[in-house]
This record gives sequence, structure tokens and C-alpha cells, in this order.
Amino acid sequence: MKNCRFLYLYIFVFVSFLSSIGLGLNYGGFEDSEPNSSLDINTPVGWISEYYAEVLSNFKPDPNESGNWQIDPNVGLNPVEGNYFLRLRTDGSEGSPLYALAKQKVFLHSNQTISGYYFFGTYDWAEWNDFGYIKLVPDPNQGLSEIAIVEIDVNQIAPDSNENYPGGSTFGWQLFNYTLGPNDGGYYWLKLLVSDSNDSKVESFLAVDFLELCEVIDEDINTDCKVNLLDFSLIAKDWLADCNEIMDPNGITDTNHPSYCRCDIDDSNFVDVNDLELFSNKWLFDDN
Repeated sequence: MKNCRFLYLYIFVFVSFLSSIGLGLNYGGFEDSEPNSSLDINTPVGWISEYYAEVLSNFKPDPNESGNWQIDPNVGLNPVEGNYFLRLRTDGSEGSPLYALAKQKVFLHSNQTISGYYFFGTYDWAEWNDFGYIKLVPDPNQGLSEIAIVEIDVNQIAPDSNENYPGGSTFGWQLFNYTLGPNDGGYYWLKLLVSDSNDSKVESFLAVDFLELCEVIDEDINTDCKVNLLDFSLIAKDWLADCNEIMDPNGITDTNHPSYCRCDIDDSNFVDVNDLELFSNKWLFDDN
């Protein structure tokens, strides 16, 4: 019987260890890389890469191609945090692969939030509509649906671009966050991709940095895994709002807005001093 107890304990510990493998997100800051001699680039550790998925400390676009970009080409793009970030790029030569991809297998809990930053830029124009995305693609047979966290293309950033006026980009790094629903927990492939559209002659880029997972609490109003002045500014905007009154001028009336009635922390349908007290108890909370 004593040996059986040890066996059960061993099985429990071993299963717990196996369950922990793949939990969460690894190497989301892209601080570690390894050389890919065939492509002459450094690819991200912990990610499965296809084609030009490259870890960089800075990215300066071609000044002759990026006149419509919304970053300073002399400064370029620097990491959000740390010393490196991931840049995916299409090849930009005839007959080359149309895409670049980095992916990682992750296990996500229901109601967990994934956040990070992305940048999209292109030398192409709207007719060809190159695109990038960040998606969660579930393992089959789980009954889960694909989740598009970020979808961006040329027509969104440069709808008027053409052969004589090509290219465009986002206004620097863009913050994103997505909170899974109560039934969305499971195994996914987190896929980061940039792709040409119907041609491979002109380069497009998707940069990603500072990917994180956290359990969002009510006081984290903007769901960035922290409680700070950004959340307080939303409370100030919604101060004394009546969530029952859709036309309340102090309230956020767009029900699709990420902070719609989130400032009502105590679920009283009013944003008042009681919510502020709960908020202050979590001041400077950081789940990273």
C-alpha cells in the first residue's frame, strides 16, 4: 500500500508536470534568437518559423519606398520593451514565397487575456492588398473556433495608395488585447503571419513585440494586465455614469467598446466612489 501511495504521488506530479508544459506563452518578448544560415537571419527561439521571421533590434524601412509610412524612416522601429522584436516580411522578389510565419503551441484558460503590440507596413499598394494577422487557431476536435486577434491589410492603412503613390503603415506600434470567453479555453496555435496578395514583387512587414498572457481582474479596465493611470483615466471619463441609461453623456455607449460599463466594478450600474475604492485596492497591480 505504501508503494502504491508513492506511485500515485509520482503519477500526480508527473501529470502535473506534463500539464504545465505548453501552458501559457513562451518567448513572447523575442529576446532570444538562433541563426538560420540558409536565410542569413536570426529566427525566434521557441517559435516555429517559416521563411523570413526575423529577430531584430531596429528596423529602418527603405527611404525610397516608405514616403507614406507613419514612422520616421531615420529612426525606424525600435522594441516596445527589451532589446529585440520579431519582424515578419515577404520576400519581395518574383517567384518567392508569398508569406512569412511564426507560430507557437499554447494552452489558454477561459477568460485569460493575451496582449501585445504590432506594426504593419508595406511598400505595396491597395490593388494588391497585402495583409497580416495574429490568430489563435485551435487544435481540431476541441469544439473551438478560430479567433482573429489582429487583422490588418493595405486597404486599412493606405486605401488611396496606387502604383504612383504606394505604401503605408500603421502609426507606429499598436497595442492589442483579447480576452477569451468563458468557453474558449484549450490548446491553440498562436499564428503570426504577413502575406502578399496575388503577387510577390513588393515587400510587406508585420512586426510583433511584448506578447503576454494574464488573468484580467475587474479593476484592470483596459485589460492590459496592469492597474495604473490608464485605467484611472477611463474611470474619470465614466465618472458618475449610469449604466442603465444608454444616453448618459458620461458613459461609453458603444456596447462593443472594451471598457463599456467596465468602470462599474461593483456591478451597481453606477460608476461612483464605491468603484473608486475597489480600484484603489488594486492600484499598481501587475500580472506580468
